[in-house]
Amino acid sequence: KEYPVETVNIVALSFGGMLAIDWMNRYPDMIQSAVLMNISSRNLSPFYQRLDYKIYPVLFSLLLKKQPQREAVIIRLISNLYPSRTQLTELWNQYAREQPVRQWTLLAQLWAAANYSLPDKKPKQPILLLNSLSDRLVHPDCSKAISEAWGVPLHRHPTAGHDITLDVPLWVLEQLKAWVRL
Repeated sequence: KEYPVETVNIVALSFGGMLAIDWMNRYPDMIQSAVLMNISSRNLSPFYQRLDYKIYPVLFSLLLKKQPQREAVIIRLISNLYPSRTQLTELWNQYAREQPVRQWTLLAQLWAAANYSLPDKKPKQPILLLNSLSDRLVHPDCSKAISEAWGVPLHRHPTAGHDITLDVPLWVLEQLKAWVRL
């Protein structure tokens, strides 16, 4: 029995954006469009921009920290504007207790992201790129390089951190609404 293919629109952040591009290429009839935030590619940006070299010691220190401290460090790395980091840290620690992530998984994700190369050909679906000029994890020029290589629009926020949806969710929604109206 065949099942109808329902199309989806993807909104993805960072490594999720890399996975979204792969999905768009593998299953082009399933994906209608994508909004990709703070992404990078090995073939367009140097390694020290894809993961800012200044935070390498902080990332390696995560391997030595216990869970409550680890989440607090991660939140400081990815968020510039979230109003209550303490409450968010408590919530994320609760999630981590309920669904623990092995340190090996973190390393595997970092490795996969570090080795991701953008396909030469842009997927056929419409793409919007969003990024933050104040991202401390991935240099903003990485998204700019993708925008220029593929000729897709890039909208930039001046002060949000890497997790742009966490820091400025209303700005992200405004960008989505404006893009849908085009």
